[in-house]
Amino acid sequence: MLRQDSSNRKKCQNFFYTASKYVGYTVCFASTYPNIQYSVAFPFINPADVGFEWVKTQYDNAPGYLALSVLTGLSTLTISGSFTVQYYQIAGKKIKEEFSLLIQTGTNKKRFAASVLMALIAAITGGSVSGAPYSGATKILPLLLGFAFTGATSFVGLTNLIIEFSDKDVAFQKALLSYLKQLKPTYRNQVNELLRNKVLNTETLAEFLKNFFDLQLRIEAENPNDSIFIPQTITDQRKQLAGKIFDVLVAGTISTIASLVYIQAGYAGTNIITNSALNNWNQAGQIAIGTFTGFSPIMFIFLGMKCLRELIIDLYPDIKNSHKKMAYAFGLFLLCTLNSTWFYSLGRMTVVDDNIFSLSASAGFGAALPIAGLLTSLILGITGLAPRVFPPEINVETPQIDDAAKMLASKHHQPVVDALKTHSFFSRAKNAKPTVQLEEIKTQSDHDIEMQNQALAPVI
Repeated sequence: MLRQDSSNRKKCQNFFYTASKYVGYTVCFASTYPNIQYSVAFPFINPADVGFEWVKTQYDNAPGYLALSVLTGLSTLTISGSFTVQYYQIAGKKIKEEFSLLIQTGTNKKRFAASVLMALIAAITGGSVSGAPYSGATKILPLLLGFAFTGATSFVGLTNLIIEFSDKDVAFQKALLSYLKQLKPTYRNQVNELLRNKVLNTETLAEFLKNFFDLQLRIEAENPNDSIFIPQTITDQRKQLAGKIFDVLVAGTISTIASLVYIQAGYAGTNIITNSALNNWNQAGQIAIGTFTGFSPIMFIFLGMKCLRELIIDLYPDIKNSHKKMAYAFGLFLLCTLNSTWFYSLGRMTVVDDNIFSLSASAGFGAALPIAGLLTSLILGITGLAPRVFPPEINVETPQIDDAAKMLASKHHQPVVDALKTHSFFSRAKNAKPTVQLEEIKTQSDHDIEMQNQALAPVI
């Protein structure tokens, strides 16, 4: 009898788990409907006009245009829907972790408070974007879904960003990775010997890194002028600086124009909350409140866009030697291009309607805004999806130094960090910092991908 009760209870638990999972999937895909409506409206239709009557009219008069609309809509459903599911899963896990840490130790209370506050502010912008094509009672549901989605993903992104700049263990692991990346080719075989007959896991990774830095100390003891690391030249520093300037200029120019969408949405959302009180403000004040409200999405857009060049440099050598990967890359580009049409429509709608910038759709920033929106969504789609379409291949059975570097970059390894902190190599002031810039690390970690996803969240 007890066994039967236990079995029935387990069946009920499984049923409710499965049911809740599919309800969650349904909500996630339903959240993408405003994006789909924007995408279907590409390039000249008002999203508010898209409906059954519009579809019937296009079917009778312009079936080719309707076919394009179906393609763009399905692309947005595929990308936005799948990412929304993933974002909510990541957000749920992160919120649970941060809340548990807050209750148990309280060590993250400042970070938690700042992330919650900024996420709520960012959510106003997200709700405004999702609710823009609708009016009256039909506006409520998409507005609430957009508010919840942007708030949850912004909380994760802001929390990760704070950790990125404040967690010394994260910085130390990046330093470890940077040393592996600057190994002289002449020492490569000798270092690979340290991994012979090893199965790569967290324990053996820590052991390998200890032996790796022991080797450097031995080489240095034999000849103080020698090292297993490549010295950074002035030319290298100039190349790195030029690359960073290029990234900032390209990302900054495109995201600055695209940010007008979120400034307008931030103002519109705040105006709804204040019962249209902002209508009486002057233009400068309206732009200021819109910028404040839309700051988080704008920041994540910029951070996500500026990693495109490094991603291409990282993936190109593998893709160019494989016809299969080249086909995948082309398919990814095409899918992201079709999906990005939704931001084009959002940008066009921003300047066609009354806006706080007094922009016209026919000239200047107004004409450039839809194109900048399309490029923004395209670039962020690629930087968000490419690392998952082309994940790093790690050989754990017969590993070499590249495999060790990929594993070190795959996620945060606290046991490895703890084991290496006390190594004598890092106790010397002259070696306290790596000799290459940490920003030049090309291997994409799960944390880096998660950060990119937060940038993608407002625009996918």
